Amino acid sequence: MTKIIALLLLLLSSTAPAPEIIATPVPFTQSQVKNHFQAPLWDRGPGHRGIDIAINTSSPIVAPFDGSVFFSGEVVDRQVLTLISVSGLKASFEPVCGLQPQGTTVSKRQVVGVFCPPESGYSMHCDDCIHFSVRNEYGYLNPLLFFGELRPAKLTR
Repeated sequence: MTKIIALLLLLLSSTAPAPEIIATPVPFTQSQVKNHFQAPLWDRGPGHRGIDIAINTSSPIVAPFDGSVFFSGEVVDRQVLTLISVSGLKASFEPVCGLQPQGTTVSKRQVVGVFCPPESGYSMHCDDCIHFSVRNEYGYLNPLLFFGELRPAKLTR
């Protein structure tokens, strides 16, 4: 009996923390998702590693979680903003101009950027959209998972 109680106490004391709940970077509905996440079959394979959200270009971009600015600047021909949470989750937005420099601490729902039209040579997936991606140390994740927008698959007969 003592071993069972000790095992239960060990299990209760080593529970994993709850997963992060993230806020949407801009208010949106499913109909505003113009291109959905498509996982690549291998690390460098083709796919769509985020979602494209049609937005009002004057809408501010907000931090989906508490964290800090990991990167803010130009990548090839567009502006990119990447935030990192305290647990290492990264959220990236493009084309978005960051309002704070790298290393700045941000709070969930704090305005962190604005839509930034890309250079003329860049071809966007859709007009007036931002690309939003989420990744951890293992790779890219479907952002809709963090908003409760996806339901588990169900086997049917």
